[in-house]
Amino acid sequence: MNELIIRLSDAERAECADLADATGRTPEEPAPDAVRARLRAERDRVGARPSGSRCGTRPC
Repeated sequence: MNELIIRLSDAERAECADLADATGRTPEEPAPDAVRARLRAERDRVGARPSGSRCGTRPC
């Protein structure tokens, strides 16, 4: 597992804290889910495949 430090505005940090509170988690717990969702969306948008994909140029 690798650690990544991100900088958030006060408003973004408060939004993370609100979401975490509403879901019974710590503010740090929803962050990896948000990053994964964004990465999936960007891969879909640009048509890229995840690292290690063996699909080549054909759809998986």
